[in-house]
Amino acid sequence: LNRPILKRRAAKRAGPAKERTAKPIDSSPCDRCPLNKNPRVPPTLPAEMELLAIGLAPGGHEEDQGRPFVGPSGNLLRSALAEADFRVDRVGFANLTRCRPPNDDFESSDWIQAEKLCWQYLAADLAKHQQVPIVLLGSGPVKRFLNDKSERVTRHRGLWIPTEQGRRAF
Repeated sequence: LNRPILKRRAAKRAGPAKERTAKPIDSSPCDRCPLNKNPRVPPTLPAEMELLAIGLAPGGHEEDQGRPFVGPSGNLLRSALAEADFRVDRVGFANLTRCRPPNDDFESSDWIQAEKLCWQYLAADLAKHQQVPIVLLGSGPVKRFLNDKSERVTRHRGLWIPTEQGRRAF
């Protein structure tokens, strides 16, 4: 085989890198999401995270500021964490979805699809922080982490629970 010729042919087919405009075959989950026109609220994940709080979805305040848990409930949570001697700057905040569903409709097929697509991002974030304890805030996160839509949050209130991902969550 004449390898230099093969390399030239491959380079000719690929063309200059800056001329490529096609998207990769595996496009971003956000590109396929029905909520992709809504503002995205990414998680805040400190490098030295000691705890990760996971909620359902961003609210209006979070959409406006582009950060999770900054509305009235988020401020209450942050205050409670500080009173419990957590360094709030070392607490991560995330939601099952990065976008708020229209009219806060968490039963719509659009939100259900968005939650499945966003899980890819959250699972990747969790893999980077495997030793960090998780606090699940509400039935949505509990059902997702236990992979059981019929699960009731009240069965697990105040208990450490093993998740399907092999982690413990509270």
